[in-house]
Amino acid sequence: MNKALLIIICDFLLLSLLSMANFDKPADKEEKPEPSKEVSSMTTSQSDLMEALQTALEEEQSTREELQSQLNETQNQVKTQEQLLAEREQNVQNLEENLMSTAERAAMLERERQALDLQVTDTVRNLVDLEDQLNDANVKSQVSSAMLNSMQSELQMRERAAKQLQDKLAKVEEQQKATEQEKHQLALVLKETEVERNMVREQLVVTKEQVQQEKQEKEVIRQEKQVIQEEKAQIQKTATVLAEGVGALAEKSNELTVEIRENRPLSGNLIFSGFVSNRVDTEFSARRTGFLGQTGDTKSSKTILVSSGGQIYALYHAQDTLLNLKTGETSWEYLYAHLRRNFALISIEKVAFLQSDPRIVLAPVTPEQAKEIGVKIYPLAGEPYKFNEAVLVGGSGDYYGESPFHIDAGAPSYVQMDKRRFSKFFGNFSPSRGDLVFSKTGEILGIMVNNEYCMVLSDLTIAGEVTLGPKIQNTQNARVLSNMAFRVGMLPNQVQ
Repeated sequence: MNKALLIIICDFLLLSLLSMANFDKPADKEEKPEPSKEVSSMTTSQSDLMEALQTALEEEQSTREELQSQLNETQNQVKTQEQLLAEREQNVQNLEENLMSTAERAAMLERERQALDLQVTDTVRNLVDLEDQLNDANVKSQVSSAMLNSMQSELQMRERAAKQLQDKLAKVEEQQKATEQEKHQLALVLKETEVERNMVREQLVVTKEQVQQEKQEKEVIRQEKQVIQEEKAQIQKTATVLAEGVGALAEKSNELTVEIRENRPLSGNLIFSGFVSNRVDTEFSARRTGFLGQTGDTKSSKTILVSSGGQIYALYHAQDTLLNLKTGETSWEYLYAHLRRNFALISIEKVAFLQSDPRIVLAPVTPEQAKEIGVKIYPLAGEPYKFNEAVLVGGSGDYYGESPFHIDAGAPSYVQMDKRRFSKFFGNFSPSRGDLVFSKTGEILGIMVNNEYCMVLSDLTIAGEVTLGPKIQNTQNARVLSNMAFRVGMLPNQVQ
C-alpha cells in the first residue's frame, strides 16, 4: 500500500479518537448536552478528511492501474527477450555445430595437404631423375643425330643414282612399247586389207547372183500383181454383199437386244443394289424466332436423281422437306437444303411442285452438278404398266420388296399397291409416304403418296416453284404454297 495513503488513514483514525474523547468531568444525567462549536468543527474536519481520503483513493487506483499496465508491458518485454534469448542460444548451438564440422573439415584438409606435400616431394624427386635421364638421352641423341645425318646424305646420293637409272629404264621401255605398237598396227592393217580383199570378192559374186535373182523376182511379182488385181476386184464385190448383210444383221441384233432388255424383268436385289449405289443424301434445315428464343428443325432423307425432257431433278415427298402443304404457309425465317454424296456438296436454291400431285417435290439439278455428284440418273418408266409387279424401296433404304399393283379407275394417275404381298425380301412391312417405286425394267415408276397409293411419274410438269434460303417468307412463296395446298385438297380422297 502507498505510504501517503497509510499516513492519511492513521491521521484520520487519530482525529476520530480525539474527537470522541471527553476530558471534562461527567455531567449530571438529567442535563442534556448542547451542541458546541467544537462538535460542528469536528464534523467539518471529518468531511474534509473524507474528501481527502476519496481523492487519495482515486489517485491510488489510477496509480495501481498504471502500474498494472507497466507490469503487463514489462512481462511482454520479458517474453520477447526470452524468445530472442532462445533464438540466440539456438544460433549459438548451430554456430558451435558448424564450428565443429569446420574444424573436422580443416583437419581433413590438413591431412590431405600433408598427403599432397608427400606427393609433391615424390614428384619433384621423379622430375629430377627424369631430367638426369633426359640429359643422358640428349647426349646420346646428339651422337645418333650426327650418325643419322651422315647416313641420310649417303642415302640421298644413292636415291638420286637409282632415280637416274629408273628414268633411263623408263625411256627404254617407252621406246620398246612404241616399237611394239607400230608392229602390231602394221599387222592389223595388213590383216584388214586381206579381209577386205576377200570380202570384195565375195560381195562381187553375191551381187551377180542377186541381180539374176531380182530379175526373176520382178517377173514373178508382175505376174502376181495381175492375179491380185483380179482377186481384189472379186473381193470388193463380195465385201459389198457382206456389208449389206452385216448391216441388216446388226440392226436386227440391236432390235433383239432392246426387245430382250425391255421384256426381261430385273430382280429386286439388283434394283435395290442400284438404289444403294446411286442414292444421294439430302438435308433440309430451318430456323425461326419465337417466344422462347430461336428454334430450328432438320430433316434428312435419301433420294435419287430422275430426268425428263432433258431436265434433272432430285425427287422428294413433301413430308421429307420442312414445307407444310397442309396450311399453305411457312413460319420459317430461313430454309436451306443441300445434296451430299462423298465429298460433293450441292446447294438447292429452289424446289418445284409436281402439277399432277403437289406433294411430289422436285429439286432442279444442273448437268454439271449431277456430274459432280457422280450417280446414275434414272429415267421415267416408258411403259409403267408393262409388268404386274414393281419393286418398292424404303425412303431411308432400310427395306425393300416386290409387290403386285393394279390401276384404280377413281385415280387414273395412281396405282394401288397390294400391301399383303410385301413379304418377299425383308419380311412383312408396311410401305409409307416417300417410298420409291421402281419398274421391273429398273426405271423409276413413281413415289408413294400414302401407305397404299403410288403416284405414277409419267411426266414432270411443274405447277409452281418456291425459293429457299432467307427469302422463304416472301409473298410469292406464300402464294405458291397456298395454291399448292388448295390443289392437294382437290385430290381424290383415297390418295390423300
